[in-house]
Amino acid sequence: MKLTLGTACLVATLFSAVAAPASAADEPWDAPVSIGEVGPEPADAVHAPTNLGLGADPVACFRGHVQDIGWQSWDCSNDGSWAMAGTTGQSRRLEAVEFFGLNTGGKTCMQAHVQDIAWQATLCMGDGLIGRVGTVGQARRIEAIRFGSTVLSSCAEAHVAGLGWMGYRCNGPNVLTAVGTINGSRQMEALTGTFL
Repeated sequence: MKLTLGTACLVATLFSAVAAPASAADEPWDAPVSIGEVGPEPADAVHAPTNLGLGADPVACFRGHVQDIGWQSWDCSNDGSWAMAGTTGQSRRLEAVEFFGLNTGGKTCMQAHVQDIAWQATLCMGDGLIGRVGTVGQARRIEAIRFGSTVLSSCAEAHVAGLGWMGYRCNGPNVLTAVGTINGSRQMEALTGTFL
């Protein structure tokens, strides 16, 4: 699965680079976005829990704040599966996502498109530091997410109300991968992601 996924992502990345639009104004919202220069983490950044039993390989970890549930437990990509936040089959909106990368050698980045707010600022966190996108206590749905790493290739997939799982998307290092929808008033219900 990893080899097939990596090959598919490499081919997709190469084709998207060849077919890139002429200018940024022509690009759709879900076009790959360069992470660019990354500033320092917030001074109040919190360290990731140390009791998750994570090994030495690069790992992505997510946990979601879900309608009527609150914060979920951490789920990490260290067991051969992708990290996941949210629910499926319950019609519950994903309101916020906390994330961190470990053993990446760089920074893990995420950006959320939130109901009535639009795109929030991209947040990039160093290894073992937790970032948060979305909102808590405002009953706002996340509609789309951009996810990536400054040094590793990454993949993500969204589960969206009325559409289900939308297919995974991958990009190379220093590029954010967009998943979900905008302008459709559809709630993202789950997010999965991993590093390659």
